[in-house]
Amino acid sequence: MKKTTFLISLILITLAACNRGTTIKKGVSYQGDVMRIEVYARIDGRKVQDFKKEYNVAGMDKEEREAMAKQIMDSLNIPDNAGK
Repeated sequence: MKKTTFLISLILITLAACNRGTTIKKGVSYQGDVMRIEVYARIDGRKVQDFKKEYNVAGMDKEEREAMAKQIMDSLNIPDNAGK
């Protein structure tokens, strides 16, 4: 019984420790004249960013859209290599 309780406790502690890692998901997608930016960041198990917005990019060329997306991503201050 003690051995089983110990093993279950060890498994639960291990699972809890695994969930404290760093997860960063960034995405930019286009659908017609709409650019969608999504960023989700969890660092050390704590959510630090959950960003989802759409922007009208009608009349912008590819370089302008990419520059706008980069500026927005940079403003969120989420590094590409957080926690690595």
